[in-house]
Amino acid sequence: MTAFGAHHEWGKLREVVIGISPAEDFVVFYEDSQRWLVPPGDAFSRKHAGRRLIDVDAEWAKRIERQVDALAELVAREGVTVHRPQRLEGEERTFLAPNGEGAQLFPRDSMIVVGNHVIDASLRLLCRQRER
Repeated sequence: MTAFGAHHEWGKLREVVIGISPAEDFVVFYEDSQRWLVPPGDAFSRKHAGRRLIDVDAEWAKRIERQVDALAELVAREGVTVHRPQRLEGEERTFLAPNGEGAQLFPRDSMIVVGNHVIDASLRLLCRQRER
């Protein structure tokens, strides 16, 4: 068995999981658990909930995709091993729908590593609870 662990926050980063955000997959969602949204984001999310962002604002959707990919490239250039999820297909993709449409931007959020323990996190957003 291979040992793993995270024992402090200031050590050298060796490996990281960075999600993917294909522009055509990003879906705007809104639910009551998003009480923290500030007015512009809240109004946008309420108005366009359930629609693909690429259909609402194609440039914004493409910028999100480029930003996530650029982060993965930057971290890799620094010598960190970057793991990225494979794009979901078929039934796997529809399992996370309708709110997320297969969203894979935050794949590490459903688990936390402390020491050599993996914690199954309690995700606040209802639309993300199916990821667990």
